Amino acid sequence: MRCSAGVLNFYLVVCFVLHLFIVGRCDDPQKENVSDEVSGTGNATGQKISGWDVYKRLFAGKRLDHKDAVSTIVAMEGYTKQYKMINILLENIFKVIPDAQTGLQQAGYYPGPFPENTDIKDALSRLLENVAFFGDILLRFPDITHDVLKKHQDWRVIVEAAVVFCNQTQLYSKGVNQEQLNLISQELGLVEKDPNYVNPFSREGQMAQEQQILQAAQSSQGKPKKKKDREKRKGPRLSRSKNEL
Repeated sequence: MRCSAGVLNFYLVVCFVLHLFIVGRCDDPQKENVSDEVSGTGNATGQKISGWDVYKRLFAGKRLDHKDAVSTIVAMEGYTKQYKMINILLENIFKVIPDAQTGLQQAGYYPGPFPENTDIKDALSRLLENVAFFGDILLRFPDITHDVLKKHQDWRVIVEAAVVFCNQTQLYSKGVNQEQLNLISQELGLVEKDPNYVNPFSREGQMAQEQQILQAAQSSQGKPKKKKDREKRKGPRLSRSKNEL
C-alpha cells in the first residue's frame, strides 16, 4: 500500500522538526565546556565570560531553528494538517520537559550559576529550549494550542512549573527572552493580562482587528462625505457665476 505524496511529505516534515527542535541534546562541544566562569576573554578588557553568556549565544542560534520550524507549520496547507503537526509536537515537548525537570530535581539543581556537569547541562538546555519552542507555538497558534491543552490538563501543570523555573534563570532575566516569557505567561493566564494585550493570531484578536478596520473605514467614509457635500454646494455657485460672466 502506497502513501500519497501529501501524507509522505507531512510525516517527513514531522520527523525533520522533531529531530531538530525537540530533542535539544547538549551535544555541542562548546556547550559541553561551558562552566559558570570561562577564563577565555573574547573581549579587549580580558574580563571573564560567564557560562550563561556563552550559553545565551548558543541559545540564540537554536531560536533561529525554532523560528524556521514555526514558519514550516505556517506554510502547511490546511488547518487539519497544522493541528496534527502541533499535536505531535506538543506530545513530544511534554515528554521532554518533565524528563528534564526530573533530571534537574534529582541533581538538586535550582536556577543559579550555569552548571558544569554534562547531564545537568543537558537537562537544563532541553528544558529552556523546549519551553521557548512551546512559547513560539502557543503565541503563533493560540487557538490550536489551547484546544490541545484542554485535552491534557497535566500538561498545563507541567508548563506552568517550567515557566516559573525559566523565569528564575539568567537566560530570561532581560531582553527578548524575558519579553517572550511574559507573553507566554499572559497567554496562559499565569499573570494578569495587560489591558492592551491582544494576540493577533487568535480568533479574538482577529475579530478585534477586523472591528478596528471596520471602524476606521466607517470613520474615513464619513469625513469625505461631508467634504463632498460642501464641494457640491460650492460647485453650482461657481458654475452659475461663470455662466453669468
